[in-house]
Amino acid sequence: MKNVKKQLIEKRLNEFYLPLHEALNKSKRLWISYRKRYANTEVFSEIAQGKVTKNTLRWQRYMLSVFQPLHLELSKILQKRQLVLDNIKLLQQLDILEQHIAYYNVIFMQWKYKDATENFAPTHFPKYLIKYIDEDITRLSQEKEQLL
Repeated sequence: MKNVKKQLIEKRLNEFYLPLHEALNKSKRLWISYRKRYANTEVFSEIAQGKVTKNTLRWQRYMLSVFQPLHLELSKILQKRQLVLDNIKLLQQLDILEQHIAYYNVIFMQWKYKDATENFAPTHFPKYLIKYIDEDITRLSQEKEQLL
């Protein structure tokens, strides 16, 4: 029985929680890097106004080359959502993440057809997702430790 429980914990950690944690940290680093690089430009106000400028086109190329593959990676991880512990707050944050990715998928498709009317998803990236992921990783690690 202990062995089965330990295997389930390891499966949850190795197939869902740790890959998701790593992908979210990667996403955060990339976003911070982009924001830092263009913080002193008018890029975000131009994009928000729907202007098609060099900044808008740079934003779209960046999103398509960096975040679209990352969204695909996150989507693959989210397919293993059944491994999540019973954590309502985490599940709500995962719902927001899935909505965020879905909205950007639509936007990415519009860009491919030269429709630049939308540049931002109406749902923001889930603010507390990493916090709840960290809490569950700690909880699973402690349960695993108790089984040893």
